[in-house]
Amino acid sequence: LNQLQAPYRAPPLQLQTPDGYTSNARELCKYASTELQSMGGDPDHVTPNHILDQLLLHSPQLPNPPPFSPPSFAAFSDILKGGKKEKAPGPDQVNHYLLSLLPLPLRQWIYQAIIANWGHPLPEHWKSSNIRLLYKKNDPSLLTNYRPIALLNSLYKIHATWLNTYLSRTIQEHSL
Repeated sequence: LNQLQAPYRAPPLQLQTPDGYTSNARELCKYASTELQSMGGDPDHVTPNHILDQLLLHSPQLPNPPPFSPPSFAAFSDILKGGKKEKAPGPDQVNHYLLSLLPLPLRQWIYQAIIANWGHPLPEHWKSSNIRLLYKKNDPSLLTNYRPIALLNSLYKIHATWLNTYLSRTIQEHSL
């Protein structure tokens, strides 16, 4: 079976981490896992090797992507404009939408704070959240009729939005 599949397998994947180190897909998965853990991901979750091998078997050959760089000030401003007025603030008590209304010097200061933290583990207070229960339907006295939501800090939302934008663009560019 392996001999039959061999001609259809993609050559080994060579990707580049933000610090410029070129690695194979398995090493990059470990790197991504470490990065996600630093942003508050589940450190106990381990992808079984047979699933990881299956994913890597069907991975297309990609050119070295550009390193995950911080957003430009224009991209940062676009992220701020995406905030909604009616959203509840997280533990920082800052409504994401209100950041877009700040005077330019204050927005530039916040942008510089994000850039200064780029490439380092996120500060712990960025990763904290408040959990609230939202009523869904039926009997309000039953806990099963509520769903939990996490109210996140504004700086974390900005960072996560840029990460999502970067990953979405990379996936589209490489038809993944």
